[in-house]
Amino acid sequence: WLLLVPNWVYTKDYYPWCMVTAGAPQGYTGAKSVNGKQVNWGLGPEPLYLVPQHKYTYWTPPWMHATRFGISTSPFPSFWFIQCGKFRGEISKWFNELGPKHKAHLQLAKDSASLPNEVRAAFDPHKKRKNPRARKAEREKKASSHAETLDKRNTLRESREELAARSSKKKDKKKMRIK
Repeated sequence: WLLLVPNWVYTKDYYPWCMVTAGAPQGYTGAKSVNGKQVNWGLGPEPLYLVPQHKYTYWTPPWMHATRFGISTSPFPSFWFIQCGKFRGEISKWFNELGPKHKAHLQLAKDSASLPNEVRAAFDPHKKRKNPRARKAEREKKASSHAETLDKRNTLRESREELAARSSKKKDKKKMRIK
């Protein structure tokens, strides 16, 4: 199976249990033996992770907000979890044989410890913290992009108000002509 999942899922307490029971029959209660025989319902080792080079952007539907257009949002990185069971080696081999054109957009991580630092969850013990200078630059960049977004929103609001004022003037002129 393939799942497009937020980056924080693999750090949750329930994640290892879900991976062990992924191949279990419905109604599995966690028993390690059936009729006295040891059973492993899991599909094998941890899944592969297919990580896109650029963060995915999601659009909220127009009916969820006041504007006519959807809003672009991406609150956290997301990537593909690939559980391929006994075909894990074959899929890894296939990915390694891909050309540089495809590898430029994707990265295959064989376990959560080999995920790129940019997509690691905040509470991942393997995540490396940026140095103070890089953190300061990131804060400044974020603040400037936020200011640009506010400017765009204000410009859009002003143009809407201007259009509304024009249409009301046209309606007033029509009323005067009718009188």
